[in-house]
Amino acid sequence: MRKQPAQQRSRFTVDVILEAATRILDRPGTTLDGIGDDGFTTNRVAEEAGVSVGSLYQYFPDKQSIIEEIARRHLASASARMIDLLDDVSTSTEDLLAGLITIVVSENASHPRAFALIRERTVSPEVADEYLSFVRDLVDRLAPRLVTTDDGGDIDGTVDAAEARSRARLAIAAIDGQVHQLVEQVRGPEDERRLVERILRFTRAALSDAG
Repeated sequence: MRKQPAQQRSRFTVDVILEAATRILDRPGTTLDGIGDDGFTTNRVAEEAGVSVGSLYQYFPDKQSIIEEIARRHLASASARMIDLLDDVSTSTEDLLAGLITIVVSENASHPRAFALIRERTVSPEVADEYLSFVRDLVDRLAPRLVTTDDGGDIDGTVDAAEARSRARLAIAAIDGQVHQLVEQVRGPEDERRLVERILRFTRAALSDAG
């Protein structure tokens, strides 16, 4: 972003711009090349948001900066929810994995095409570093749970720290990959529930076979 909005009105304008951009990106046929009626451009975003192009440029110098701010907010929302879940030590391993999958599905199901396009876009090193830091944080928090948990479920938690860390990386990669491959099939809460169950079965099997 060109500048961070300080006043409530400015924050509202930024939110409106980002929501409009996300809606455009989520529409079938939208492309990032900016060519034709379906191209993603700052002019199109401003029109959708109901603001002038000049107002948009106060906060975003180009369409790439809009895409990256959407990515940052998407990551921050998922991160906060997942960390809250991982920090709840009373949650069993089974419920923990189901909860992580539910969060990733719900965070992506609202605008699946938009987030798929953003994932295909080359982002700045800063945004890439934020994502890698987020993944490392998840691994750091999940791995100890795979060492110490032995709640009688289907996942064997009696492994050493190195193996637990390997399994944590596997679980996070499996969840992330499956959700982003399948989330566009979601059309409502029942589809979300089925997708969560499907990914949970696969992830449990992968972790059980990891040793």
